[in-house]
Amino acid sequence: EKNKLEPIGSPEFSDVQFDPAKPLNFNVTFEVKPTFEIANYKGLSLKRKSAQVSPEEVEETLKRISLSKAQLVAVEGGEVQGGDQVLCDYQVVVNGDTIHKEEEIALWAVSGGRIGEIMVPELLKALVGAKAGDKREAKASLGAGFHIPEHRNKDATLQITVREIKRPKAPKIDDELAKQLDFPSLEALQKDVNARLEVDKKRWVEQDLQGQVYQKLLEMANFELPKDWVEHQTTRRLYRYQLELLHRGMPWEDIEKEAQRLKGASEESVIRDLKLSLMLEYIADKERLYVTEQEVEQKINELAVIYNTTPPRMRRQLEKQGTLSGLRYQLRETKVVELLLKEAKIEEEEKKQEEKKVV
Repeated sequence: EKNKLEPIGSPEFSDVQFDPAKPLNFNVTFEVKPTFEIANYKGLSLKRKSAQVSPEEVEETLKRISLSKAQLVAVEGGEVQGGDQVLCDYQVVVNGDTIHKEEEIALWAVSGGRIGEIMVPELLKALVGAKAGDKREAKASLGAGFHIPEHRNKDATLQITVREIKRPKAPKIDDELAKQLDFPSLEALQKDVNARLEVDKKRWVEQDLQGQVYQKLLEMANFELPKDWVEHQTTRRLYRYQLELLHRGMPWEDIEKEAQRLKGASEESVIRDLKLSLMLEYIADKERLYVTEQEVEQKINELAVIYNTTPPRMRRQLEKQGTLSGLRYQLRETKVVELLLKEAKIEEEEKKQEEKKVV
């Protein structure tokens, strides 16, 4: 406190001199938070991308909607194409012996083919061009979960006999499709798609601006992080990431699995996030930006609605998971970003393009 130091990580003690008749003397070595200054965080030069929705984007979305309503239609006398469903019989052969076979199994002619625990990487290549009645072969690998223990993890040959070919047929993009989706006409459906795309694009534009703010700050980060600090803050980074997934509505079991994957993130990525975290904290302190308990309660109420629970239960869950402090930090960080965006010099990309056209 006297020297205004902020120890981080685990301290190391040495030269301990203990004598009951004398004062206790020892040396302690620890790392401290890096000190730095940021002078020009206000007035950042940013570019706001256009949020205008193009007719091509509306058309592409309508195509995807049409594909979602596709029905399988039998292909008479035709050949298998990528994306077709193929009704077939197959048998698994190992060293010349048939060890397993099935009839009338529906397979999809797609890359990275798999039949249960049987991996068939070249399934698509084997099926494309085949007609009903044709026989095809493909190399296969029997996985660790194959139902015959003595053949697990062995190489095999998959012998396939094509019985029937079915192809997804998407409905036309017309008034009839619109009525299936509870719209009176195609025009009404197009307007709805356009409106939803505008909302998504505006959200994307704001996220892009935030990303630009982060990048500008990192360009000013001319300081190094102590090794122990990097290790210590990796846990904090994990809490923040879990909180983000929680906001997106991901089940907690899946969040824990994702957290395990995150532990293997590269040190470079961790350092990047930690530097950004320190800089946002620095700006928050300098600008006296704080989070009130009322704001925390409001956020907890929002999460309670998302997870269909009560605010008290939501608070207890966050406390149990150790993410309540992370929630406060995230709210404070949001205030910093809002301030930087308010003070930034933002150039509208759409206007710039229009000026060029006029010239």
